[in-house]
Amino acid sequence: MSGPGIELMQNMACWALRQWRSRHSGSSFRWHLDYPIQKNLLYDDLRGISGWISGPTPIAAVVLRSDTVVDSQVKLKFRPDVQNSQRSWFRYSTGFESSRPIRDWLAPSGRARITLEIRWTSGKTDSVTLDLANAYELKIQKRERFQSVLVCPECHGPLIATDGGWNCPTCRLSYSATPYSINFLTPDMAREFNIIPTSNVSYWGYDSHIDQIIRNNPDKLYLDCGAGLRSTYHDNVINFEIVDYYSTDVLGVNEKLPFADNSLDGVFSVAVLEHVQDPFRCAGEILRVLKPGGVLFCAVPFLQPVHGFPHHYYNMTRQGLLNLWKDRVRIEQVLVPMALHPIHGLQWMLRLYAEGLPAQQREDFKRMRIQDLLDVKIIEEWESGRHAFIHALPESAQVDIASGNVIIATKK
Repeated sequence: MSGPGIELMQNMACWALRQWRSRHSGSSFRWHLDYPIQKNLLYDDLRGISGWISGPTPIAAVVLRSDTVVDSQVKLKFRPDVQNSQRSWFRYSTGFESSRPIRDWLAPSGRARITLEIRWTSGKTDSVTLDLANAYELKIQKRERFQSVLVCPECHGPLIATDGGWNCPTCRLSYSATPYSINFLTPDMAREFNIIPTSNVSYWGYDSHIDQIIRNNPDKLYLDCGAGLRSTYHDNVINFEIVDYYSTDVLGVNEKLPFADNSLDGVFSVAVLEHVQDPFRCAGEILRVLKPGGVLFCAVPFLQPVHGFPHHYYNMTRQGLLNLWKDRVRIEQVLVPMALHPIHGLQWMLRLYAEGLPAQQREDFKRMRIQDLLDVKIIEEWESGRHAFIHALPESAQVDIASGNVIIATKK
């Protein structure tokens, strides 16, 4: 993906970070870890700790310290993506990155408590505490909990464990495993469902409803079906993805879930079904693996621009979402959470429209009042060319926010 697609994903990531993943320390500044991804998740490798900070004054330095280790050489770097997403909150933003390997911080227990010290040019100092754990141990413990519900995604037959993963004696397929994830996404499956490698990052925090379900039922096992890069790692949630993120437990496709019938206490599908070629087939798979009486949380976009990850096929009205599960589940509640409030879609559309215009028309458009925009008689004035912001928007910018699309074709 390149050009507008990359910009769109950056805008999405910034918006998601602003809404869900930004951390608060009082009201004076915001901070976020890019690596490792929040507390209770640490990858025992040679990478360093990195992230970003936003505040009302410039940052002079960042220092990381524990009881035994100090890194006062943390590099600061300009982060335009963070600056753009945070400027409505704070004037100054910077990224930071430590070259000190994460494993240097680990105690024999595999855990570490690190203080992130922020020194401002004003002379003030703030600090936050990072409680981190070794991901290898966390993931092995979780795998021991859910591996009994794994089946072959092709035939749903039982799997036989091997040194390198699992084999299916029924259809003779083999699946690999590492200490961090199990790979059911075979090359044939990737071709069948048009799964392509992507460097895009999908950041989503847990909805409050999901978070409550997870935390109130620690003994139950849930599937996060299309989890993205999760900022919090729960030992009772299987993170299922097409991308091998740090938080991914199992790789595969939603159309062929590698879990046994009626084996899971709940399934979460958040901003996923618009990205699959056959949402009805995915819904059927979700229902297959969900226990009778199990909980389903499904969120889909309606009035949102194209946000390919790596593809974007279907948005849904509320009627469409209900039709997807028609007569197959008992609907307990239908709602529009704050994260999907119309204002987000409206702001997103307007921002992309403005960014798609040439510089002069962009500035004119941004100066318009809402009433000015509402007063434009678009159809009647289309030919007049009086409103440059309409005619100046190139087709490449229209695609992601079009009111609709048309094809003209001939039968094969």
